[in-house]
Amino acid sequence: MFCTNSVVIWIANSNHHEIVKINVESGEVEKEFNSKGKNPSRTAVVPKDGSVWVGNRGWDCKTDLNCSNVIHFSVDGEQICRGDVPYMVRALAIDLEGNVWAGS
Repeated sequence: MFCTNSVVIWIANSNHHEIVKINVESGEVEKEFNSKGKNPSRTAVVPKDGSVWVGNRGWDCKTDLNCSNVIHFSVDGEQICRGDVPYMVRALAIDLEGNVWAGS
């Protein structure tokens, strides 16, 4: 099992199409950035490095892969990669081997 001493939490701000990184000890917002899709809802943190996967639902454009997708961001908010998930991401998880699973 992986364990992390992270003091941050990643929050999806759906109405603003953003991801917010918050320091849980201070309550301070460390970073806000565009989710690279629409209506982000699900987040899953990679235990090994603290990076985050975000699931964008794309309520009004669910067949458009620029709206409905999963994006992997570094701890600094840089896009690492993207996976296309049409018809709204409804679930997001990372297994012990680091594989990402998304359900629509």
